[in-house]
Amino acid sequence: MAVKVLVERRAGPPDWQRTERSAVRATAEVSVNRPIEDVWAFLSDVRNMERWVTGVSDVRQSSDGALAPGSAVESQYRYAGKTHDLKYVVAALEPARRLTLKATSGPFPLVWSVELRPVDGGTLVRNTVGAGADSFFTGVTFLVLWPLFRLGMKRGIRKDLERLKAALEEARPAA
Repeated sequence: MAVKVLVERRAGPPDWQRTERSAVRATAEVSVNRPIEDVWAFLSDVRNMERWVTGVSDVRQSSDGALAPGSAVESQYRYAGKTHDLKYVVAALEPARRLTLKATSGPFPLVWSVELRPVDGGTLVRNTVGAGADSFFTGVTFLVLWPLFRLGMKRGIRKDLERLKAALEEARPAA
């Protein structure tokens, strides 16, 4: 399975991805052999995050109504040996194109975005995660331990997309 991964230090991400103190960003792509409508249906049901995003569990939409910009989402997130309560807001939602969640609480500022594009025989999924520093100490830690963060983010985002691809392609109805 070909998963392309890019990890970089960022001084100024796009507005949709801005955290208070952006430190690192990882982007990965994978081609899924499913129509874009199927991929979107899976991704836009936030409860499915725990099926493919490492460390995430107990995901639920905590606001009323259909998922839309401004909707609230909550989950548990296991990071650094601890389980954290994480709250997000839907920062962007373009049906069958893009879903962006921005953490409003948790262990550090975080923005997660998935973009979809139709390709021959399926859908190209681009997953971008931006993590920021919540304090001067965390910022220095990101700077000093950059090689380890880079390796961890590359492995994590690659693993997540491999799990997403498997979940979507295994769900394919029998012909």
